[in-house]
Amino acid sequence: MTLVAKMRIVQLYDSFCEKGGVERVVALLLNEWAKQGHDVTLMVRYGEIDSIYPLVPEVNLVTLGRRAAKTRVARIVNYGRDVTALRHSPDLTQADVVIANGPWCGLLAVLALKGILRKGEGPKVVVCDHNSPSAFGWGTRFLSRLLYRRTDCIVALTQAQVPYYQDVAREIRVIPNPVELPESHVEDRVRNPDFVLAIGRLSRQKGFDLLLPAWAQVSREVPTAKLVIVGEGAEETSLRQQVSELGLGACVELHPFTDDVTAYYRQATIFVMSSRFEGLPLVLLEAQAHGLPIVSFDCEYGPRQVVTHEKNGLLCPPEDPDGLATALIRLLKDQTSRAVYSFAAQEAARTYSLPAVMEYWSRLFEDLQQ
Repeated sequence: MTLVAKMRIVQLYDSFCEKGGVERVVALLLNEWAKQGHDVTLMVRYGEIDSIYPLVPEVNLVTLGRRAAKTRVARIVNYGRDVTALRHSPDLTQADVVIANGPWCGLLAVLALKGILRKGEGPKVVVCDHNSPSAFGWGTRFLSRLLYRRTDCIVALTQAQVPYYQDVAREIRVIPNPVELPESHVEDRVRNPDFVLAIGRLSRQKGFDLLLPAWAQVSREVPTAKLVIVGEGAEETSLRQQVSELGLGACVELHPFTDDVTAYYRQATIFVMSSRFEGLPLVLLEAQAHGLPIVSFDCEYGPRQVVTHEKNGLLCPPEDPDGLATALIRLLKDQTSRAVYSFAAQEAARTYSLPAVMEYWSRLFEDLQQ
């Protein structure tokens, strides 16, 4: 592993109370940097820091204590206050590197640090967009492309994201999300051959409203199959109503969020993702690490980097329930392909192992120190 001198690292994030993959990734990175001996701080804009994903005691926790604004004017006022607060925050200004998660934290870091300090002084600013840049509003995209030029590095989660940043970034590094590989072997696990798993926030982005009509077709062809969706969110009521309207009550279950999804991965035979857009979804990496074949929409940007079509899973045209249904039916009926894809999936997951990804970050930190 690349050895890096002790650094003061600040992760700047909007809030740390959501139950999502980005929060799991942030927790993994912060804990590993702290274990490596770095001085690590998680700084959030909104609310208190709720450690849904445990952080080691060595991680410093700082919040600006903002309350979520209800109007656009209030959000702009809060943003201005945050710029001022960060300009006078020793936690931020005395850091060696500030990693801003998402476009608005990225813009905040640039305005607070790069707008007032002379060239070459102050922390290095690194921006990492965990979601698809194409999902941002036009205003966010415009400001990002304008101000990202002031960053020291942009971290893209996939190679496919690089062209989006090429003409605005001083430097781009491709660093994927990490995943902790399970200790036990795939062959030691007990699979339910009819159990298909989906995990994610119950939101429009995750496309469960597209998965359910696809599953209606699956249930007619494979009556014993069961779909379990694990997650919480604003669309829970409408999804439950859709389950009822489609007559899927006997073969679809919605389970609440859990910070320990290992039991689900160990029992499932296929993982399905129906997202409209993504960055690099951690659930795909976790599913692969547990040896699950994946059936996914080929949306921007993550699935194609994780899933090799016809090798460790199947990719379908974006937002195409019929295509998703066809792929699921095919794999549910083909035990041999599932076994082959399962082995290939676990092998592919090693690319995203936590030690491998931490090495990418160590090399970036080493270069930023020069």
